Amino acid sequence: MYMLMSHTLGDLIQKEFLNLSVTHPCRDYLISLFSSPEGPAQVKGSILLEWHDIRSSGSFSTYQRLGDWITWRAGMSHIPLEFEDLHLQVASMSYKHCHHLLSGQWQLYKELSDNLPEIIGEIRYVFKALAQPHQV
Repeated sequence: MYMLMSHTLGDLIQKEFLNLSVTHPCRDYLISLFSSPEGPAQVKGSILLEWHDIRSSGSFSTYQRLGDWITWRAGMSHIPLEFEDLHLQVASMSYKHCHHLLSGQWQLYKELSDNLPEIIGEIRYVFKALAQPHQV
């Protein structure tokens, strides 16, 4: 028997991310980030060179873009990425700078910065469960 599914990726992500061990604002942010199959704007080239360039400019949007791209890429990968610890450190530092540039007003960036490896682990668990065949 086939079921007609009219849900979007965003609907599915929203449902599946309900049990993440994060605050509501952080969950909403992650739902938004992972609801696009293409992900955020990609980083071209080396993560470390990108980090160096961002440190020179210091703009919020560039820190956010780098953190989001690494987070999306790590979360969508079912296996650890090459140099994953380094990449997650760069993403965490990017989110820490976002938190600082906003004068601490948005706690979700601090939460992402402090807990990113654990959050990625939970997201991978969700996607792994979704990839398992389900009985209808």
